[in-house]
Amino acid sequence: KPRILPVFGCGLFKRQIFDSLGLIDPSLRYSEDHDWFLRAKERKTLIKIIAAITLTKRIHADSMTDGTQWKDVDILKVLKKSLDRRRVNGAIVELQQLSDYAKED
Repeated sequence: KPRILPVFGCGLFKRQIFDSLGLIDPSLRYSEDHDWFLRAKERKTLIKIIAAITLTKRIHADSMTDGTQWKDVDILKVLKKSLDRRRVNGAIVELQQLSDYAKED
């Protein structure tokens, strides 16, 4: 079963979505795309997934994340920020699964 990972490099976005959600958080060196996509999911932004390869990722020894461990890529910081946003008013908003997004037939 294919995995769907949120990556900016293969997306096409309308300007209005950035006006609504904000830009990428410049304080994050890693996982900035995950942070942005979590903000989109929290606001129930429609994301349409197409069944086409739109990005080829090249991994090499000089890659920014080569040899980097999960604890070093800001993912815990990003998840905490998301949880804090969803705890507003004492309620945690349930996020839909990425697989629940609209897929193109």
